[in-house]
Amino acid sequence: MQRNLTNFEESSMVENQLIEHNCVNCHSFCQNDPDKFMLHVRGNKGGTYFVDGEKITKTNLKTKEMDFGAVYPYWHPGGRFVAYSSNKVVQNFYADPHKNIEVYDLASSLVIYDTEKNEMLPIGGNDSAQYLETFPTWSPDGKYIYFCVADQVSEGFDVEDVKYSLARRSFDAGLRSFGEMEMVYNAKVIGKSVSFPRISPNGKNLVFTLFDFGTFSIWHKEADLYNLDLTTKEASKMSVNSDETESYHSWSSNGRWLVFSSKRGDGLSARPYIAYVREDGTFGKPFIMPQKDPAFYDRMLKTYNVPEFVTGEIKIGPREIARTANDKPLNASWAGN
Repeated sequence: MQRNLTNFEESSMVENQLIEHNCVNCHSFCQNDPDKFMLHVRGNKGGTYFVDGEKITKTNLKTKEMDFGAVYPYWHPGGRFVAYSSNKVVQNFYADPHKNIEVYDLASSLVIYDTEKNEMLPIGGNDSAQYLETFPTWSPDGKYIYFCVADQVSEGFDVEDVKYSLARRSFDAGLRSFGEMEMVYNAKVIGKSVSFPRISPNGKNLVFTLFDFGTFSIWHKEADLYNLDLTTKEASKMSVNSDETESYHSWSSNGRWLVFSSKRGDGLSARPYIAYVREDGTFGKPFIMPQKDPAFYDRMLKTYNVPEFVTGEIKIGPREIARTANDKPLNASWAGN
């Protein structure tokens, strides 16, 4: 869905009823551009759909060299590359009413897609055998890729022992090459785990979610947003938090607004909250995305997640996506083959 924040106009971008009830997930915009983005579709219409203006290309990013598919995307600011993690995801379901589900990875590594060459290439060589790497994001100048990293799990592991920290690698876009991994914020030493790093457009601050363990923070009540000063490397708990889950977040194009998912209303349903960012980097009191009817959220049974700011209206709609869903996908190749 897309919503005009200057009024109450809302419209569908994708209707899964038109694509045989396939699941839509993991969308990403290039520099908040409503005309350049991608989204994943799962099911018999599955693939990665790249939108460039009025052109939509259905792509199969999984090559025979990849054990798993590509998820959790983030565009390089130059618009040519998209970073992904390639994950083996599993879920545990609980009988405890206070803990419904835990989502975590048995394996994960980073890859990037070159949109010009239709190629997938790995990030980090053989690191996937030693580490779990996920949730990539780029610095605004495109010279670094940041990501979450944890020790590779072994048979019989306890998911509560899995702790992700924040790391980065330098990137040379001309050579399509990466430097060695550098630790940015070691959450493991404080017994915590990091997810969803997102850097402000001016490159000064990085907001991440901090919680007790694992990778999927939206199912953790204790998950809070933290602000990392990239100059001093000091992290502080943000004033926008509540006693319930704070999860996925993103910046506006000018860096003066932050939108995030929060379950502070009922502890179950995620709602989009928006906070103003002052010139000194502090945050104003967050407010829920306004609705014309004040009782809207009391009746709303669906949950919001992965909110993203864009600079204008998305022009493609459900019919265009539905037509593309019937296309044969363009198969990506593995770099070097």
